[in-house]
Amino acid sequence: MKNKNLFIKVMSLAFLFCIIFNSGGTVLANDENHGNNYETEVFQKEYAKPYGETFNKFNGFDKREVNELLKELNEKYNDFSIENNEKGISLFNFTTHRNYRRNEYPIRAGQILVTADRYKGVIPTGHAAMVIDRGNVIESNKVGVVYGPNNWYRTKETCFGLSVGGVTEEMEKEAAKYCGLQLGKPYNYIYGNISRRDAFYCSQLVHAAYWDKFGINLDTPRFGYAIHPLELVDSWRTIVVYYK
Repeated sequence: MKNKNLFIKVMSLAFLFCIIFNSGGTVLANDENHGNNYETEVFQKEYAKPYGETFNKFNGFDKREVNELLKELNEKYNDFSIENNEKGISLFNFTTHRNYRRNEYPIRAGQILVTADRYKGVIPTGHAAMVIDRGNVIESNKVGVVYGPNNWYRTKETCFGLSVGGVTEEMEKEAAKYCGLQLGKPYNYIYGNISRRDAFYCSQLVHAAYWDKFGINLDTPRFGYAIHPLELVDSWRTIVVYYK
């Protein structure tokens, strides 16, 4: 009888352990699929580590490297700011034979906004968005790909406005439409995987629009497989038309 009772207790504990273990696995699978509640430590263990030193405790990008890039960009465009230049100076691009207005805030579909401001819960060292029109952008934040207000000139401490060189206004509109088709998709926490199309992070979305539509690569080698928002500014394919 004692042996029978002991056997029942052991089997009960084993069954309980299986329930707890499987439940934990299910929760992890749901987080992996939906991303929005994905814990940073799980991300680091399962996804960040394989991509190397680019990913660290700052949730995806080496903060020192990001700060160094921001310093370089600020020095490069310091004399470009509104305080040091008259608004509307024309910049002629010999590739596209188009004039780009210097320090005119982006309101045209297909232009790009980038900030170095910190964002809690996603990339904590910057953000990027695709301009749709004077009042709207499409961006990817912790809830996924959504519309946002085109008011970064007053709501952000830092702001770069970009146009992509070598494209027409029709191509810019097509890139903006591409982003519109991604509305509602979840946030991509796997920053090193910029090829996935079921989820996007902010700068990945902008990059994908021009890459998928026209084969234009806005990435740089700076952060390996990942693309940081500031890399869009540093790319040789973009033209800075606004700086704050």
